[in-house]
Amino acid sequence: TQALWFTIPLWLRRWELDAGIEPWAKDFGTYYFLWIAIGHAVQYLWITSFYARSGPTWRGRTRYFAKAILAGAAIWALPAIVFAPALLGRLPFEAGLSVLVAATVNIHHFVLDGAIWKLRDGRVARVLLRARESPAPDADRPPRRPPRRGLGGRFRVGLSASVWVTGAVCLAIMFGAKWEREVGVRQALAAGDLARVRRAMDHLAWLGRESPKLHMALGRALERQQREGLALAEYEQSLALHPGAPAWFAIGALHLKRQRWAPAAEAFEGGVALDPERGGAHYALGLALLELHQPERARDAFARATALNPERKIHRTMLERAEAAIRSGSDP
Repeated sequence: TQALWFTIPLWLRRWELDAGIEPWAKDFGTYYFLWIAIGHAVQYLWITSFYARSGPTWRGRTRYFAKAILAGAAIWALPAIVFAPALLGRLPFEAGLSVLVAATVNIHHFVLDGAIWKLRDGRVARVLLRARESPAPDADRPPRRPPRRGLGGRFRVGLSASVWVTGAVCLAIMFGAKWEREVGVRQALAAGDLARVRRAMDHLAWLGRESPKLHMALGRALERQQREGLALAEYEQSLALHPGAPAWFAIGALHLKRQRWAPAAEAFEGGVALDPERGGAHYALGLALLELHQPERARDAFARATALNPERKIHRTMLERAEAAIRSGSDP
């Protein structure tokens, strides 16, 4: 697996060879890391199940793998729901929450790695894998009666069942989120079924996966259908979830199209504050400011647009127009 992950890919890239296999392609992207994740999972399951078989609670490989899958699903799904913007968090899943969850999972990863490698030391292994059973009773002592299934026993049974149910629900959440993004969003957008997209986004919000990018995608689709009021609402919802320059620019463009100069200028100012390298946004800001009779600010916006896109003659033309308005002291 080390050769598959590191040695072979780097060797192929060093000699500029294309193996014709997706994970080893020159631009392998996420497929390469998916390969690593699968290989790593196989390693962990192999090692942990090898030692788990020697324990007193072993009940078969199928049960063990099921527990591993459900535990993994809970680790990835529960924090994303609890710390979603609708509950305790502020960041949407794709705008930082997923990275935080991954970082937390990696802490567990490092702890487990440390334990696994220490198993090679016989003394450490004896401590880590020591039996948890009570010592056998002395011969002269009467055997202990099995504990009655009272409140404590029922609690343990109930707790075990709730853990299994929680894991199963989290696994369903993960698959449900994938299904809604693929079928409910991507395929529905391609088919123009925006009502299905809206339902899918509502479902994703319930699953802790509400997405500013999906609101932007739905807003653009609505705008193409000339449903600009609904599109504006989607852009504003994207902005409410997580401030982003694309949402500001889309809102500004809609207001500019409707000749609402003040909200257009406000939106473009918010956008260029987050993404100051967009020459077109500075140009649009200058247009709105000219209409608001603010030629000095419009000149600054057009100057920035000209510096970023010197090949655009219209930027230079509008800059000269703003400067002429300032010199004359009259409206452009």
